[in-house]
Amino acid sequence: MLAAAATVLSACASTVAGRPTAPAALKWQRPIVSAVTGLGTALGPVGDAMIGHDLPAMVRACAALRGPLDRLEHQLPTPDPAVNDALGRSVSSYRSFATTCMALSPANAPTALDQLADDLTHGDTAMRTALGHMGIQLAAR
Repeated sequence: MLAAAATVLSACASTVAGRPTAPAALKWQRPIVSAVTGLGTALGPVGDAMIGHDLPAMVRACAALRGPLDRLEHQLPTPDPAVNDALGRSVSSYRSFATTCMALSPANAPTALDQLADDLTHGDTAMRTALGHMGIQLAAR
């Protein structure tokens, strides 16, 4: 199960860290793209810790997601209600992921991994939806 969650996380991190660019005509998108890129960068160490089965490092890396998530959330509201909805769902899912991850222990890890994988999947899907509403398409997973 840890391997499955790590696969989802690494796919998510690599897509959001791919530095999508906002169309020049819509300047309000640029700070969002920057915040998404920051979140993708912060997800990298989480994925590395998951792949390495290093629970303490994973917990530390998940705690470091708070800042990038705060920066992304501070981009709300945008001028586009559809972006607001999708971005809000994404932030919520990634926050749930970070909260669950920070509470991981050897005792609860097996049951928490399903929740982590679900949160990552929902966060990634909602992020892709938000970016799509802004005219930004990411590579397929």
